[in-house]
Amino acid sequence: MRIEGHAAKPEGGCDFVAVRAAEIVGFTAPFVESSGRRRVGALYVLPTVQGWGLGHRLLERNLAWHREDRDVYLTVAAYNERAKQFYARHGFVFTGQQGEDELAIDGVVMPELEMVRWGIAAAG
Repeated sequence: MRIEGHAAKPEGGCDFVAVRAAEIVGFTAPFVESSGRRRVGALYVLPTVQGWGLGHRLLERNLAWHREDRDVYLTVAAYNERAKQFYARHGFVFTGQQGEDELAIDGVVMPELEMVRWGIAAAG
């Protein structure tokens, strides 16, 4: 298993993929919004390889791209308890804000919650 990265515009974002036997089995896409806010972006791992630590490795790589001293936020589906617990274990806390993305499946808007991981300088 390996993690590979690609940055078309290094200062704005990057794509990291987890590869197993020449197949992409997970990815994450950290980026910086036009406002300057740093965001985890997408993080997905195929169900067939969940529980192998890939989500952890991808998130750690995502956060390393942002650097330890930077605040980084994400949005998570309000109903996804597993994802909320995963991000909490990695230092993310709820901000009390709703996500601003318009995530819809079959015309139904999915509620999202915002979480942030404070940079080391901000937490001290």
